[in-house]
Amino acid sequence: MIVTYKYIGITLKGLDNNPHEIEIAHGSDVDSLLEEISKKYETFDLELLRKCSFMVDGKKADRKTSLKKGSRVLVMKVLGGG
Repeated sequence: MIVTYKYIGITLKGLDNNPHEIEIAHGSDVDSLLEEISKKYETFDLELLRKCSFMVDGKKADRKTSLKKGSRVLVMKVLGGG
């Protein structure tokens, strides 16, 4: 199934802040999507994505949130510090 993801946050090599479509298996969750993204951009660590916050179809989500055909996933790397 095809879902759309968009990354927002500090720059990670290979990721930009444009929406991208990606094919994932039916029944996948956010964590499975992150694994597919990391395969596509082999230049960074999957753990960086797992530390992000997520929204699926406009609602707060976690890595175990199920995705469906056409889901829109926002992956947000929060800035912090002082």
